[in-house]
Amino acid sequence: RNKGGIMVLRVRVRASLSLLFCLITLMVGCTASITSLAFSHGVHGLRCDTSRNDNMQGRTKATCNPPPQNDRIALGRRELLNAGVAFAAFPLAPRPAAAVDFESTLSIYGNDGDLPPSFLESLSETFASRLGADGAQNRRPATIKIPRTFLFRPFSVLLMRSSYEIMDELDFVPTDKFQKEFFLLRSTEWEKYLAETDAKQGDLSDPMYFDFISAAQYATISQEMRRAQSVFEERTGAEGTVSVVRRDAGLSDDDLLAPAFFERVGDKIYDALLVNYTGPDFYSQPPQPCVSSDMKCVVDGLKQLYKVVVENGYALDYQVEDLGGVPVAEYSQAEAKLAAWRRRTRDAFNAPKPRGQGRKLRVTLQVPCTLWGRQFLGMRNSIHNDHDVMVGMAYLRKSRQAAVVSTKVDQNSIVREYTLL
Repeated sequence: RNKGGIMVLRVRVRASLSLLFCLITLMVGCTASITSLAFSHGVHGLRCDTSRNDNMQGRTKATCNPPPQNDRIALGRRELLNAGVAFAAFPLAPRPAAAVDFESTLSIYGNDGDLPPSFLESLSETFASRLGADGAQNRRPATIKIPRTFLFRPFSVLLMRSSYEIMDELDFVPTDKFQKEFFLLRSTEWEKYLAETDAKQGDLSDPMYFDFISAAQYATISQEMRRAQSVFEERTGAEGTVSVVRRDAGLSDDDLLAPAFFERVGDKIYDALLVNYTGPDFYSQPPQPCVSSDMKCVVDGLKQLYKVVVENGYALDYQVEDLGGVPVAEYSQAEAKLAAWRRRTRDAFNAPKPRGQGRKLRVTLQVPCTLWGRQFLGMRNSIHNDHDVMVGMAYLRKSRQAAVVSTKVDQNSIVREYTLL
């Protein structure tokens, strides 16, 4: 009897809480709908017409008059109820899709693994979306408290400069406009970030500052990719010389911009490592592409590449685990993912074809210099600043090794799983 009574009590409590939640949602919906209707017809029933006054240097002048008697708003109980119910159904409304699809066009680059939003964050985002705002823009990841190693300054400059130069090379936004938007975004976010950290502004060897500025750079790149232009005027030089720029016809589809960006940035960083990061001044040498189809050569080279990246300060520490062969079902799934990506990008990129022999590697980066920014970008549905994946995939491409990557992120590390095909 005691167990039965407890079960009945639990059911009643849950039912009461559900009813209370529905009532609160209905009240909020009614209030929002009434406010929206009131403003759409003018405050306090006034109808306002806005016209341009040439004598006021382009300023606008609003004239408000009460509406006709037969045109006044009559909100009865049925209208209020319908409005409240319609608004209360907002959790079921899907978010509008972005114009550029980063998720599918970057699927082989591990553009996943973001920390999911909490229940309250999801609720806030849905409210904001319903009201015409982007709630994801207000989400912020937790501050990284663990001390991180300093970056080798030329290496951090290489990462930032390569990303900027490829953005300019792809010709989807005027560079002067990009610089303006980049300045505005980092100015908006810097004060919030500085209040949470002791980052040294302008010091690219400081992992806290690099984490911020790299995230701001990629957030701006993502923002402008969503507004991509094919033909535009660009101002360059101290005198602001205007020139007309046309995007390459092979990249006329905006969905090809993100994978082209990842491929070219990776190639640029990898080529720079081979040219400028060799010799007795460096502890480890970057690996040359494997000319044979020997899987051991490919695996050893990828391990060596991560060693070079981490020695230049990209992460506090790292671990590479060779997980051996890939089960048949998992191999088929990874192969299908690669094939779907090739179809999605219309085979526009030089992606190697599977060799038929699978191997999996797990790379764990402990508190990398992009840990905060990676989460920040994920919360904004932006492309991620995964420099290590870009350069890793560049090495694999030059070794003619097909691969797909998946990512998992937690508060202290980023884990990559490379499935070599």
